[in-house]
Amino acid sequence: MNFNPDDYLNNSQDSIDSAEVLLNNSLTKGSINRSYYSLFYCAQALVLSENVFAKTHSGLKSKFNELFVKTGKFEMEKAKLYDRIFQERLAADYDVDAEISKEEAQEALDFAKSFFNYTSTYFKNNQ
Repeated sequence: MNFNPDDYLNNSQDSIDSAEVLLNNSLTKGSINRSYYSLFYCAQALVLSENVFAKTHSGLKSKFNELFVKTGKFEMEKAKLYDRIFQERLAADYDVDAEISKEEAQEALDFAKSFFNYTSTYFKNNQ
C-alpha cells in the first residue's frame, strides 16, 4: 500500500465541509457524524504513518492513544474530545431517540477543524 497522508487529509476536509453544511441546516446528527469522520481520517493517517493498521474504530482510537497521546505527540485533551465525539456519533447514528444540540454539533465541528489543523501541521513538520 502506498500511503499518502494527503489522501486522508482531503477526506477529513471533505467531512468538515459536509458537517458545516449539515449544521447550517440544523441537521445536527448528520453534522456530528461528519465531524467524527473528519477525526477518524486524521487519526487513521497518523496511525498509518507509524506503519500500524487498525481494523475497527475502537482499535483506531486505541492505537492513536498509544502512539500519539501516551508519547506526548498529541495532548490528552484531544484524545478525550475524540472519544466524546465518537460516543456522540454512535448515539446519533444508532439511537433514534438521541438528541444532539446545535451547540454540541458546533463544538464537535470546531474540534474537528482544530484536530485537522493540528494533524496537518504534524505531517508538515514530520515528513
